[in-house]
Amino acid sequence: MAENTENRYDCAILNFWSSNNYGALLTCYALQESIKNLGFVPAVINYHCAWERFDGLLSDKFSQKYLTLTEPCADFWDLKRLNRKTKTFIAGSDQIWRYKYFWPRGKNIYQLSFASLAAKKIAYAASFGVDHWEGGYEHTLRTKYYMSRFDEISIREDDGVDICREVFDVKATQVLDPVFLPEPAAWNVLTDNSSCRDEGYVTSYVLDQSPDARALTEQVLEKTGTAKAINLVNAAKNDIEAGVEDWLYYIKNCRFFVTDSFHGVCFAIIFNKPFICLANMSRGYSRFKSLFKMFGLEDRCVFSFEEAEKRNFCLKDIDYDRVNKILSRERERSLKWLENALKAPKRERPFEETRFLETAEVMQQQINSLIKDNIFLREVIGLPKLERKYLRYKIKVWFSFGKKRRECKKIRRELKNKIRLIRRQMKA
Repeated sequence: MAENTENRYDCAILNFWSSNNYGALLTCYALQESIKNLGFVPAVINYHCAWERFDGLLSDKFSQKYLTLTEPCADFWDLKRLNRKTKTFIAGSDQIWRYKYFWPRGKNIYQLSFASLAAKKIAYAASFGVDHWEGGYEHTLRTKYYMSRFDEISIREDDGVDICREVFDVKATQVLDPVFLPEPAAWNVLTDNSSCRDEGYVTSYVLDQSPDARALTEQVLEKTGTAKAINLVNAAKNDIEAGVEDWLYYIKNCRFFVTDSFHGVCFAIIFNKPFICLANMSRGYSRFKSLFKMFGLEDRCVFSFEEAEKRNFCLKDIDYDRVNKILSRERERSLKWLENALKAPKRERPFEETRFLETAEVMQQQINSLIKDNIFLREVIGLPKLERKYLRYKIKVWFSFGKKRRECKKIRRELKNKIRLIRRQMKA
């Protein structure tokens, strides 16, 4: 889809869609499509960190086909300009509020620090990833301030609701992950675009490979009498090339699904597949615990191969009639929450609270201006070094060939653009 660079939009969505992860992409896509179905015009904020690879990878290809993006945003000040295009911002979903994930990506950007005080701010199914807040004292105070500016907050996990109340003193509602919001048949839009036609296989999607995971897959093959396994790890490490459409296809059409992925479990539930989940503690067990508790599927999660073997999990059917009733009820409730949050006017605050927020906003703008001036000063001081580096790569282009020459040309072009930008700012 083309970037929405000229038109205004009803709301702008910020999440980790560009992280080159199947679940992150589908979470973003599902939220975008659900908001469209509610009658609004959304755009996904085209922000990703400079240190994250993007061009030509999974998220780049998927976004061009399925996401409506804003103009590219490289930093806080680019994001701030989006206030001209919309008056409503949505943070979510997935682990956008897990401290160790969001802080390196721009401090409180994922608490919508760039959104103006006049803009409406909504969090949909945000997740802390774990059952506790990981930030220190100073980071907690900063985050508490930005959380207080939200008009409506919903959280994906039940213990995340507790974190909001106990750490940040804000009220939150538990809702479903966005991938559950579309009806299951709606995912055919993507699976029908897959070129895969495999049949009669077990799918393994394990992010952190281990002897337990391999043993689990082998046992599933044996107990289900299946000869073939499709082993997926992630978009960068798969043995086979698998786009997002293929990833969904391999879950939807498998005989049994083995995973340690939160969104892998979500789609197993959506497609009513028999599955087993190997708990992934390092990636945040809280997410799994809350999900299994909601659907009464605690017995589908194990911590080791030995535990799975004792349970004879392959022989137990999942009562999907019961699960689907819960899902239908929770889907309706979550969509209603989202619709109400989008339609509601901006929350009115007491005079004293408004005055405090306005004062804090002015102080933060002054701090941001000082930071920007400091960054610009460092760039000006470093300009001669950049110019020398540019000349080196200009010479390298003359004396290099093939792939090496293309790489040198790309670096030379980036340096030239940066030098031009700094010189333009110096004249301004």
